[in-house]
Amino acid sequence: MIKHILFATDLGLYGPYLMKQLASVVQSTGATVDILHAIEPMGLFAESIIDTYMPDKEREYLRNKGLNEVIERIRLQVIDTLNSEYADSLKLINLREVLVKVGVPAEVIIEQAKVTGSDLIVLGSHGQQAYCGGVLGSVVSKVLQTAPVAVHMIPMLTLNDLARS
Repeated sequence: MIKHILFATDLGLYGPYLMKQLASVVQSTGATVDILHAIEPMGLFAESIIDTYMPDKEREYLRNKGLNEVIERIRLQVIDTLNSEYADSLKLINLREVLVKVGVPAEVIIEQAKVTGSDLIVLGSHGQQAYCGGVLGSVVSKVLQTAPVAVHMIPMLTLNDLARS
């Protein structure tokens, strides 16, 4: 029985479509939902810019406390986006929590499925930048291969199909 769902999203172009699909699953199961937005860690280029242009004291603060503040700001932005762009679907789900985590997205999704006690992971077949019709995106491929629970993968539509949905 599905009691709790982890919905992983990049809040991209297909987000509203995915939320409608999620709402349908929630309506049929009555499950609660955590919405997860995974953020890639800073790359070498970003780290180099910080090391080059940021004073030592500020850099130390950013690494020790500032990152948590940035993540919380992003979480609040995600909540604002959900409330403004996904309001209709959001009313149809039993939202428990909005999570923003830093890390390799597939690994973050798997870890959060365990931490939240999810019975089902819901995600799209491609991120917004990866869809070119064809094979699955790298994140969903890794999640499908390593998930400790069932995965409901929602196939992406073409933009023409999306406009009609």
